[in-house]
This record gives sequence, C-alpha cells and structure tokens, in this order.
Amino acid sequence: MKISRFILGAVLAPSVLPVTYMVLSLMFSGYPFGAPGHLEKFFLGVSAIAVVSYAASYTLGVPLIACLLTTRRLTFILCVALAAVIGSAATVAFYAYQGGDPEYGFFALLGGVAALMVSSVFCVIVGVPFHKMKRVKLADA
Repeated sequence: MKISRFILGAVLAPSVLPVTYMVLSLMFSGYPFGAPGHLEKFFLGVSAIAVVSYAASYTLGVPLIACLLTTRRLTFILCVALAAVIGSAATVAFYAYQGGDPEYGFFALLGGVAALMVSSVFCVIVGVPFHKMKRVKLADA
C-alpha cells in the first residue's frame, strides 16, 4: 500500500457523510428550495456535518489505522468492524456528556453507520485487502 493512497483516503473518505446527506436531502426533501434563505441554511448544515465528520474521522480513525498497521492486522473486515464499534461508542459518549435524551440505541446506530460508511470508503480507496491470505506451502496443498 502506498502512502499517497493513504493520504488520498484520509482526505476523501470523511467527505462521504456530508455528500450523502446533501444528495439524500436534495432528493427526498423540499426544505432547501422551500423558502428564501433555506438554501443558505442547508449549505451551512452540510458544512457543519463536514467539519464534524473530518474531526471525528481524524481523532478516532488515525489511532485505529495506526494500531492495525503496527500489529499487521489491517484488513477490510477488521477495520470496518472496529470503526463501527468505536464510532458507536464515541457517539453515545458524546451525547451522554452533552446530557441529551437517553435514547442511546439510536445514537449508537447512527454513529456506527457513519463510521462504517467512512471506514469502508477509506479501505476501498487505500486498497486494504478484504482478509489476509494464509500462506500455504506447496507440500500442504
């Protein structure tokens, strides 16, 4: 794996959340075009989602990738699974700290899906193998 692909993945992968929100909102909601001023608020919301997505991706994802690289266990399945668990836990911890509603199941699902989307796009861009191939000797085959 090349360092340039890691950099490209780190730059592009967190943008999947604001782009997904923008596309789904424009397709299924009339809010952005509903009244004067709504389009500006819509783009302000998209930029806020982008800031949160990039901040969370770098603070939670960089240590995860570094840990998986140092232990030589960086695989698509392990990276996406651990990212979903870490994203769920971080989202629940954040909303609990903010004193939000105690509907932690929804927040865990939301954080897990967001982390799953970002990490899967990162792994595809970087070219992380789906799973490690076992070395087989010719005599064993």
